[in-house]
Amino acid sequence: MKKIMIFSLLFSLAACRGNSEQKVVDPVVEVDSAFCERLMPGLGGGITGGDGSISIDLKDGRSLFMWGDSFFGDVINDKRAKDTKFVIGNTFTIIDKNGQLKTLYSGTKENPLAFIEADQDGKSPVWYWPGHGFVKNGILHLFMSKFHKVGEGAFGFEYLCCDYFRLDVETMKIRHYID
Repeated sequence: MKKIMIFSLLFSLAACRGNSEQKVVDPVVEVDSAFCERLMPGLGGGITGGDGSISIDLKDGRSLFMWGDSFFGDVINDKRAKDTKFVIGNTFTIIDKNGQLKTLYSGTKENPLAFIEADQDGKSPVWYWPGHGFVKNGILHLFMSKFHKVGEGAFGFEYLCCDYFRLDVETMKIRHYID
């Protein structure tokens, strides 16, 4: 029995080596620039960059894109304007059935803030990061991760918890949340 197991193990290891003559082909990635330009137009002062994107069908002909950290301001000749604003946390973009955009955030155009703001603990900045969501019976159910700053640099943050929000799909107003 031992001989069979050892033979099987050696055969498996040899099979895993594969053909050393095979060449690795670099994958080609093409950006859908038409969609990107529609979703984040370079001019108009709206969201021109963001990460952590999540999209949700709002079940009424509109689509919601939730962004993590976002840039607001014009991009001219592939460069951000000097007055570009940066929002930590979350912002939303809604595309209606006619392709029109609506950007959702708190604060003002001069000082944009996260759309769903976290209560501050007075010790360090706290923010919500997009998780995921779905729509049922006109209610947008969202799961948002809560983080806070704990150190220096871009990655000096720590996960706190996941909170659950219910928003009215038509108004995008928070109806209820559980932390």
